[in-house]
Amino acid sequence: MRIHLYCVLFLLGFPSTSCYNSRWQRFKEIIAGLQEYDEQLQNLNKAGHDPQGEEIKNEFMSDFPCPPSKSTEKPKSVNQLRPGDIDVIAALGDSLTAANGAEARTLIGVLTEFRGVSWSIGGDDDITEIRSLANVFKYYNPSVYGYSTGTGNENRANSKFNVAVPGAISEDMAVQAVELIERLKDDPNTDFYNDWKIITLFIGSNDLCGWCDNQERFTGDRFEANIKEALDIFHSTVPRALVNVVNIMDLTQLSLLKGVVCSVVHLAICSCAVYGERIHQVSDLSQQYNQLVEKLILSGRYDTKEDFTVVLQPFLSHAKIPLDKEGNGDLTYFAPDCFHFSLKSHATSSIALWNNMIQPVGSKTDVLNVDDKYNCPSQIFPYLYTNLNSEPDWQPRYPEPLAGNFADSNSKSKMSPVHVIVVTMLSLIGVILILLVVFMRVKVHRFPYHTI
Repeated sequence: MRIHLYCVLFLLGFPSTSCYNSRWQRFKEIIAGLQEYDEQLQNLNKAGHDPQGEEIKNEFMSDFPCPPSKSTEKPKSVNQLRPGDIDVIAALGDSLTAANGAEARTLIGVLTEFRGVSWSIGGDDDITEIRSLANVFKYYNPSVYGYSTGTGNENRANSKFNVAVPGAISEDMAVQAVELIERLKDDPNTDFYNDWKIITLFIGSNDLCGWCDNQERFTGDRFEANIKEALDIFHSTVPRALVNVVNIMDLTQLSLLKGVVCSVVHLAICSCAVYGERIHQVSDLSQQYNQLVEKLILSGRYDTKEDFTVVLQPFLSHAKIPLDKEGNGDLTYFAPDCFHFSLKSHATSSIALWNNMIQPVGSKTDVLNVDDKYNCPSQIFPYLYTNLNSEPDWQPRYPEPLAGNFADSNSKSKMSPVHVIVVTMLSLIGVILILLVVFMRVKVHRFPYHTI
């Protein structure tokens, strides 16, 4: 059986070109070539995959625990954004944002882009059924727009503002940024200049794998320059936006995933991250990518406008692949190819991203805890955190009306029982004082003093 598998790979050929679009095309050819062995390959996997679909969805179904939070007036500053203030959500990146294989049960299913369940922008169902950042913002503002639904590539209408392309690398982010801006401007459902936007950029896995074949092209400096080019485009063009940049994960942990499928696919698409003497170099490179991007974002380059900022969300920086009972990588967190995220990982990543957004810069979680639940913004500090409002001495530039500070602007203010009692007592005291004044005036009028 294994001889046949390696023969298939040999006939298809391993990707050797420096162009990552060709690498992705070759990956598709390999998956298609292995299709006839799909059932046998799944049976050979040591741990196998838990069923995808309803079983996984049911595991994550629950009510979202947070109260409404929306400003009474549209904010003027990106540093004073509440979750309910977000009007538009968008994302760019690669197949991990396109959600390839998220609900796949077979290898060939990995080629399907399940954009509706993507961790950062999927909008299928709602937050009680599909865990995603978009569904969090839909909870706070049911009118939020831009999330992707269903399946299909980036050119399908249901993709909306999910412009991620499978196989993309950091060099492609500037092109995707321009494409996203054109969509934001052209869509009649958005107000480009007035809508508040959340844009999530996640890229780098394919750069790390590309380094296996072309070390000069995928250096840390070039990665930083590519990210900078994309962020500069947003900074100079897009008003009223908070851009999330998510750190990448150390891909050398893929070696923890055991089974024939894992071995074949990893050897085909990212060999130096899991085999050979260069594993430590790949690990170091992933950390270099993260450190350079962090330095760029914390430099203040994107904190020069009142209506725009970029925030690093580091929950994957030191993330570890969850382990099964035998101490191997837990395959239920991965698609059948042992590389892409399963629905379970998309749900877990959405929780981590949201929690990062309501944690101050400098105190954000940089590990992925699969047991974490959605946290709620603090009533003391109800804003999404930015570089500037995370500073200890920061004060809101635009004071807000007291009413509605911690509630949706469409809901009626509610008082606690203690407040009701206090207000009632004060009202009674006021009435008594008024009656006393009236009584005294009447008395003086009826019985005036006479001088002797």
